[in-house]
Amino acid sequence: MSKLALGTVGLGMQYGLSSFDPYHASTHRDESLKIIRQAYDEGIRFFDTAPTYGDAEKLIGVALAGINDATISSKVALNPSDFLGGNRIAKELIHSSLKKSLKELNRDKLDVLKIHNSSIELLKIEKLNEIFKPFVEDGIIGELGASIYTEEEALIALELGWIRIVQVPYNLLDQRMSSKVFHLARSSGVKLITRSAFLKGTLTPRVNSLPYQMRLLKSHVLSIQKTCKCSLQQLPEIALRFCISDPCVDYVLIGPTKRSELETALKSAEFGALDSDMLQVLYQQSLDEPRLIDPRLWPI
Repeated sequence: MSKLALGTVGLGMQYGLSSFDPYHASTHRDESLKIIRQAYDEGIRFFDTAPTYGDAEKLIGVALAGINDATISSKVALNPSDFLGGNRIAKELIHSSLKKSLKELNRDKLDVLKIHNSSIELLKIEKLNEIFKPFVEDGIIGELGASIYTEEEALIALELGWIRIVQVPYNLLDQRMSSKVFHLARSSGVKLITRSAFLKGTLTPRVNSLPYQMRLLKSHVLSIQKTCKCSLQQLPEIALRFCISDPCVDYVLIGPTKRSELETALKSAEFGALDSDMLQVLYQQSLDEPRLIDPRLWPI
């Protein structure tokens, strides 16, 4: 089974650097459906989506209708304020979000439900798991997970015990999770999903679409290109294989918006892990500057 997983935010809405790329148009609905179905036909079995990803849930519901061996993962957005005065509001929000997701996805149950953008404050709420338990016991949710941004959030999620899937950022420039989070997830039996393999398109030829205020990030990417002695067209393969190379990673999310991008990713994955010498070079490319590697802090 493929180690690749299909992320669908770019299929349901405009995302990443596409808004700065004059040659990139929004993905047409028919193209999105073909990408999802082709991904399945080529062996991808994990599909990630969310209610906030535009039409993504509905597209999955159409493209994978009647298919039962695909793992569908969606999300629910919660805030600490939803728990003020008890759990009633949070329970209602989960129930409403889950009901809508299942309808859009054309499913009776959801294989994975992740807490979207899980914050430290949210994860530390006492008995947070209690509001999810009825849905799991009724079989509506298969496994619970958390989508996070920082190492501290990931470590807290892993220590809870009831979170069985953690989704974290990881790429050539952002290797923060590899030192502690990866190994704790593996030793705890928690599935690890990495996202941002291409850092929203930065580790692809679209780096040239970065606006002037992000010139420092662009210079880092071009430095990696020079170090790897590759073209910008070859950089996505190296970036993807870098993520696949870590044995602690269960799934690597990709977000193609064209079938050609999906086919390129599939071919890249076929080459498997990078050799140890290349990996040692790439481990040195990691940045410890949140304003560059965390898209939430980008000035765009």
